[in-house]
Amino acid sequence: MNTEQQEYLNAYLATLSDEERQAVPETIAEYFCADEYNANECARLIDQGIKRASCSLKACYEIENEPYHKWAV
Repeated sequence: MNTEQQEYLNAYLATLSDEERQAVPETIAEYFCADEYNANECARLIDQGIKRASCSLKACYEIENEPYHKWAV
């Protein structure tokens, strides 16, 4: 996790109660999408209220040899 990510996480954690913070065992930072284009497209759709959720990383599908839909990439 880089410094910017850590600061963002710390700002979020500061909004939680002590009990809520203790319920977060660990945090990791991973890619949101397979590449910059898809990350920006996903963020645009979320910002417009079209998309409300995310799916697993493309790499996870590839590692597990699981099929995925072209539109989900």
